[in-house]
Amino acid sequence: MMKMFNYITQNKKLFYLTLLTAPIAVGFDIGLAWLLRIITDAGTNGEEELLPRLILISVLYIIFASISDLLYRKSTVELTNNCIYNVRNDLFNSITDESLIKISKQNSGYYISMFLNDLEDLKMDYFKNMVSSYHEILNFVISLVLLVKIDIIMAITIIIFSVVQLAVPFIFEKLIEKRQEELMNIRNEYTSNLQEFVNNFNLIKFFKREIIFQKINQDKSIEYRNASNTKETLSKTIYVLSFASSLAMYLACMLVGIWLVFKDRITIGQVIESSQLMAYVTGPLLNFTDIMTSFKSAKPVKSKIMNFISENKSVEIEDEFEFNNLKLNNISFKYPTSDKYVLKNLDFTFEKGKKYIIIGESGTGDSDIMMTDTINPLKSKFKGFHKTFKQDDLGLSLSSFLLN
Repeated sequence: MMKMFNYITQNKKLFYLTLLTAPIAVGFDIGLAWLLRIITDAGTNGEEELLPRLILISVLYIIFASISDLLYRKSTVELTNNCIYNVRNDLFNSITDESLIKISKQNSGYYISMFLNDLEDLKMDYFKNMVSSYHEILNFVISLVLLVKIDIIMAITIIIFSVVQLAVPFIFEKLIEKRQEELMNIRNEYTSNLQEFVNNFNLIKFFKREIIFQKINQDKSIEYRNASNTKETLSKTIYVLSFASSLAMYLACMLVGIWLVFKDRITIGQVIESSQLMAYVTGPLLNFTDIMTSFKSAKPVKSKIMNFISENKSVEIEDEFEFNNLKLNNISFKYPTSDKYVLKNLDFTFEKGKKYIIIGESGTGDSDIMMTDTINPLKSKFKGFHKTFKQDDLGLSLSSFLLN
């Protein structure tokens, strides 16, 4: 079975471009900590002669950091969109491989929801986070290594608080998955009901059943709203808990840094550098918490789409058969808005290889014989090639025989 991650590596050019631009962008991000340190140390040491050089370095840093960040963001956007492009094509091809019977049994809103809702969730919760997690991990690891080089006590303090922060999403793992699955199911039901309403709008208006559908829509909308509120509130709660642990780590590290200055183990410039590196540790950790939460939310959607794409589609050979003629026995139908029959007790035989033309006054339904979607046969039985079958047999409609 194909893995969802394989879509990320399908386009080798974009994949390797992202692998290349991410560490360069991280290097310039972390370079800001070094730049702040030398500027602070120059100020505290009274080295005024370094000011022109520091200004030049700062200008060059801004230019190259902006370029590297732009290249990285551009590559990640293109890689993410390319992933969704490939998934969308595979999903569409998989639907076209489905049997006519299976498609007809499933509500059309189910498939529409996969394209409009599930793919968007997959893009935001899985692919974007999967691509950005590489950048976040690099930022975290390199910053932590540099903090160890500044002072081991500072690094240990950060590691202790990091463990607390990382534990938050794992504690809520099962709950966030459950809430996302509930939201996905309710959203699919809402889309299906909306699709049914649009498809049957004429009948609903004719029989004056608008109030019933308004009540159904209101109930489903409330259910959809409540499920969205529950899931998003849980996600924000996890984020706030992670933010609180991140804030505690930041303040603790600043206090430890000042204590190390009192002990003459580091300089004021290194405290500033440490605080900046700390941001590159807490930032990825906070983002990583959100990423992990999104991964858990995307799991049901990911499984649903991958199972559908990877499912073996059965080939219904029995649908293919030869016929010599198509016999219509006692065919009758009329419009819901009229008591007059357009066709009544029609008996006719279409012979294979012959051409026929159906003539009728405008509005009498002559063209509707070719469009079974607008016909509601009261009685119908077709005979062809010594085989008697009803309209629903083999999933074949009247229009298929007439047109073929």
